[in-house]
Amino acid sequence: MLTRPIRLSAVLALFLLASAASAQLATPSEPAEHRTVHLEPLTSVGDVSLRGVALEGSTTVWISGSAGTVLRSTDGGATWQSVAPPDTEQLDFRDLAILESGTVLVMSVGPDSASRIYKTTDHGSSWRLVLQNDIEGAFFNGITFRNPRSGFLTSDSTDGQLLLLRTDDGGETWQRFGTGSLPPLAAGEAGFAASGTGIVGRDEHLWVGTGGGAARVFRSSDDGENWRVSATPLPAGRSSAGIFSLTFRNPEIGVIVGGDYLEPEADDGNIAWTKDGGRSWTMAERSDPISQKACVRFLDDRTVLAVGQSGLALSHDAGRTWSVLDGPPYYAFDFDESSASGFLVGSDGRVGRLVVHR
Repeated sequence: MLTRPIRLSAVLALFLLASAASAQLATPSEPAEHRTVHLEPLTSVGDVSLRGVALEGSTTVWISGSAGTVLRSTDGGATWQSVAPPDTEQLDFRDLAILESGTVLVMSVGPDSASRIYKTTDHGSSWRLVLQNDIEGAFFNGITFRNPRSGFLTSDSTDGQLLLLRTDDGGETWQRFGTGSLPPLAAGEAGFAASGTGIVGRDEHLWVGTGGGAARVFRSSDDGENWRVSATPLPAGRSSAGIFSLTFRNPEIGVIVGGDYLEPEADDGNIAWTKDGGRSWTMAERSDPISQKACVRFLDDRTVLAVGQSGLALSHDAGRTWSVLDGPPYYAFDFDESSASGFLVGSDGRVGRLVVHR
């Protein structure tokens, strides 16, 4: 396997507010302790667009992207090994899921048979094709797992409903579900494969974000048996605009981000938050214009980070108010709270490391 050395550039220090010591979500009026976040940009891993990233602890990270790229580092990003499935140079791998040490799923996107899932159980030494789309017009958007066996996939479809698949055997087999209770899609409504985070699962709850004809959140509180849908204030009405990413801290508190990827600098109200599990959404306040964002995650109970092709934004009150952070653009990131560190990926093979100092 090819190992590529990665050189660390100068550390960019960022300051942010973070959570109170309580295990409960603090209200915005409660005091929060200072934390320091260091963003350590790494040199490019190649002329590829990276959108998949998943962490296994603090030092092992998998990343994926265009031209069949799948890379693995076991030393915190100092060196990278190419571990891609063979003969997949034509595929765009936009999402990853680490089920347990050495067992990883990688998802490619594209029309019809280009949407696939490969699985490895030996750290990428060998791969098996476990799912290849055979539904005309389908286009995989993202996968999420709540444990090593139970996972979900969202896809565009042509039959007027979201295409949702589930697995209960670690990705070996997949079945469609929810068709009897899913509300119909609006004209032109679809999902986005921006960062693989357009679907989120937590316990028996599931959420899926859409865009295009309507920017809405589909939600289920009973393991996908029954579904409801809620309108959001995010931009829509264009095939390039809508919700690109969701994150939920618990079954009630969540954040959505998006925008228009053809007008990434525009601030059309690209972030909203919920405190009732997604039944209603409130536009976030911002001190500066917030451009399009492609991925959002909680760093702790209060602190939320969003990234996109026009830069980074930070909230220290669970998504209610936001400010712009200086730093390079990224498409996606993953964060490990136990080690207070994460990795970011973007265009031109860009990889960065995020470290939160307590």
